[in-house]
Amino acid sequence: RASAPPPAPAPKPTAKELLSTYGPAYLVTSVSLAAVSFTLWYAAVSAGVDVEAGLRAAAERMGSAGMGRPAWLERLGPGVGNVALAYVGHKASSPLRFPVTVALTPVVAKAIGRKGKGKEEEKEEE
Repeated sequence: RASAPPPAPAPKPTAKELLSTYGPAYLVTSVSLAAVSFTLWYAAVSAGVDVEAGLRAAAERMGSAGMGRPAWLERLGPGVGNVALAYVGHKASSPLRFPVTVALTPVVAKAIGRKGKGKEEEKEEE
């Protein structure tokens, strides 16, 4: 007797869907995490952490994994300032921040007293 295939994973929400569902709670969560991310990257660069070498190593791994070498890597020169390197690190870490944003947005919404829209509310607006 064959077992049923596992259920398909739920589609991942997009930023637009989170904004539509949670409104200000999504913005507070997203902007807060972005500010923390940039601040941490800037602190690392300012403290002398060789962020450029780390980004180059990550880009090399991406290239060897068949994902292609990011074009921005070629534009990094020796005169790149702390803010620019922190920004590049911040943008590179965006795929890590978004799942955290998705997980924390409902918590923030609850904390500030804003509930996400239910399916019925979404249908009424259409």
